Amino acid sequence: ANLNIMVAGYNELVLEREKMLPNMGERNPTLISINEQLSRRLVNINKSLNIYASQLRTTLKSLRLDGAVNTSRYSALPEKERALRAIERQQNLKENLFLVLLEKREEAAINYAITSPSIKVIDYALTNRKPASPKPLMIYGVAGLSGLILPFLILYLRFSLDTKIHSKNDIEKVLPDLPILAEIPSIPHESIENILTDRSGLGESFRIMATNLSFLMRQGEKGKGRVVLCTSSVKGEGKTLLSLQLARAFTHMGKRVLLIGADLRNPQLHTHFKLDKNRKGLSDLLLDRLNDVSRHIEIPNPKEDNLHVLFSGRIPPNAPQLLNSDTFGQIVDNAREAYDIVLIDTAPTVLVTDTLLISELSDVTLYAIRSEYSEKQLLEHIKNLHKTNKLPNIGLVLNDVGRSQGYGYKYGYNYGYGYGYSEEKKKKPWYTFN
Repeated sequence: ANLNIMVAGYNELVLEREKMLPNMGERNPTLISINEQLSRRLVNINKSLNIYASQLRTTLKSLRLDGAVNTSRYSALPEKERALRAIERQQNLKENLFLVLLEKREEAAINYAITSPSIKVIDYALTNRKPASPKPLMIYGVAGLSGLILPFLILYLRFSLDTKIHSKNDIEKVLPDLPILAEIPSIPHESIENILTDRSGLGESFRIMATNLSFLMRQGEKGKGRVVLCTSSVKGEGKTLLSLQLARAFTHMGKRVLLIGADLRNPQLHTHFKLDKNRKGLSDLLLDRLNDVSRHIEIPNPKEDNLHVLFSGRIPPNAPQLLNSDTFGQIVDNAREAYDIVLIDTAPTVLVTDTLLISELSDVTLYAIRSEYSEKQLLEHIKNLHKTNKLPNIGLVLNDVGRSQGYGYKYGYNYGYGYGYSEEKKKKPWYTFN
C-alpha cells in the first residue's frame, strides 16, 4: 500500500511536470525543484522495492527450510516405528522375567516360614541405665563456650585483617582536617555517558562535588580561571573518571572547562571517549613537536561544546622533565585566561613525583579515594602531603561507595612506576599471592 502511494505521488509529479514543460524553460526553478523531487522519489521507490523483494526472499527461504525440516521428520517415522517395536519387545521380556522372580520370592518366603530357627537367646546382656558416653553436660558446656567465643574471634580477625577503606568514617578518623567534598556511588558501566542527564542520586553526587569544590576555589585572582588538580594515591581509584564527570558537571553549570590529560605515564582519558591512544597531545607540545596549543585542543562531544580536552599524547621517556618545564606552566597560564575551570588529570602520588612537580600551578587538589579498594595506610600518605603543603587546598572524594566486595580479594598498590605504570595489569584471583 505504501509503495502504491509513492508511485501515485511520483506519477502526479510527472503529470504536473509535463503540463508545465511547454510553458516554462528547462532552467525554471519550479521545474528544477520538481525534477529533484522526482529523483528523490524514484530513489525511495527503488529502495522500497529492494526491501520488499528482500523480505519476500527471506520468507521464501524460511518456507523452504520448514519444508526441509518436515520432510526430514516424515522420513524418520519408519525408523522410530522400528525402535518403538524393539522397546515393546524388551518390555514384554522383562515383565515376564519380573513375574518369574516374584514367584520365586514367594516360594522362598513360604519355605523360610515353615523352617524352625536354629539360633535361640539364652540370656540377655546386662547394661547400665545411663550410657557411659557421650557425657551431655560436657558436650553442652563446650558447645556453649564455642558459641560465645567463636563469633567474637571471627569478628576480631575480620576487622583486624580488614585494611580497606569502606566509608567516610574511616577517612575522618585519620584526616579530620580535610573536607570530604562528596561520596560518589558505584557507577554502572552502561550509565557512564548519561550520569549528569538524569536526576538520580548518582548524578546529584557529581553536582554536589562540583558545588562543594566551587567553595574551595573562591579565593584567587579575579578574572582568571581556577586550576584543579585531580589525583589519587594509586592506580585504579577512579581519578580520571571523576575528573571527566566533574568537567561535565561544570559545563552543565555554564562554565567553560578545559580538561588536560597530564598523566603521561599511563594515560586513560582517551578510553572514555573511545579514541586512539597515540593521538597527539600534551607530550607532543612539551617536546616541541607542535607549536599551536589551541589547534590541538579538541571537543570530543559536539553536544558539550563548553568542554574542551587536551589529551596526554604519546608516552614519553622523561615525563617529570616535561611536566617541570616552563612550557607546561605557560600552557596552564594561558588556559587560565581562556577558560573558567582548568582540570588537570595527573598521575597517582605514591612513588611518583609528576603530580608534586606541577602542584604549585593549581588552586585546588581533588583527591580521589576508592571505597573497598584503597588501603587505610594510604591515608597517612595523604596526611603527610597535607602537613608538608606539597598539594594545595586538598578536597577528598570517596568514590565507588556501596560496591559490595569480599574482604578476601587482595588489591596490590605497591606496583612499580616508570615502565611498570605503562600498561594495564590483569587482576589475579583471590587464591594467588600478589
